[in-house]
This record gives sequence, C-alpha cells and structure tokens, in this order.
Amino acid sequence: IQLIRSKQNFSESMISALIQEKITSMEKLTDAYFSFSPEAIYQKESREGRISRDDIIDKFQEELKNLRNDRLFIASLEEALNSSRNQIMKCLRKDYPKLKETDLQIIVFFFSGFSNRSVGFFMDLTDEAVRSRKKRYKQLFLSLPSGRGEEYASLISR
Repeated sequence: IQLIRSKQNFSESMISALIQEKITSMEKLTDAYFSFSPEAIYQKESREGRISRDDIIDKFQEELKNLRNDRLFIASLEEALNSSRNQIMKCLRKDYPKLKETDLQIIVFFFSGFSNRSVGFFMDLTDEAVRSRKKRYKQLFLSLPSGRGEEYASLISR
C-alpha cells in the first residue's frame, strides 16, 4: 500500500510540475498580451521601432500554437498516469487499438483531472465538442465486457 501511495504521490507531483510549467507559459502569454497598453507600446516603440497590434496578436497566437502542440507535455502526462495508475494508458491502448491518437490525447487530459474547458483549450475544441467526446468515451468504455471499462469511465467522470 505504501508503494502504491508513493507512486501516486510521485505521479501527482510530476503532473503538478507539468501543469505549473504550462500555467507559467500561459501567464507569460497573458502578461505579454495585456502589457501592451498605449504607454507600454510607446516605450517599446521608442526602443525597438514601430509595433502594431497585429504583431502582438501574431506573437500571442504563435505562442498559443506552440503550447497546444507540445506533445512532450502530453507524453509526460501519459507516463505519469501509467506509473501511478497501474499502466492504465497502456491497457487502454490495448483494449481500444482503434482509438485515434487525438482521442487518446484527450483521454489523457481527462484521466489527469483537467476540466472540460482546459481540454478544449489544449485541444482547440469547443465546449460542446468536448462534452460530446466525453459522453462518447464513457459509453464506449462501459460497453467493454471486462471490469476495466468501468474504471476508465469513472476516470472520465471525475
């Protein structure tokens, strides 16, 4: 039991560190985006030349795209889930070999405890699309004859 708790604590701290890294990146984006008040823009233009709002928006969108496409982050979350939850993602991949990689990435976020809104943000999906997928995954998992499907469905429901 202590070994299981130790693994869960390690995985939770790993997930926490990964999430904190993403939050820090998002805070930097937000600071950069909203720090472009007329005064800040004037000071920056004085030092670096003319800056347009389009330049600011382009930079923000580029950083957001980088954040969304960070596959190392998703892979690390999956690794943490496997180590803390008895290889759950490996089992899921075995039980459902026809699931697309995008579906598996979304499931990793759900199993890691992310909200619908966060999943939508990271995967560039609407709230309705996230809810629809979540419902579809639960139905798929509960249709599995073994007891594992209920475990998968319960992790989706958190």
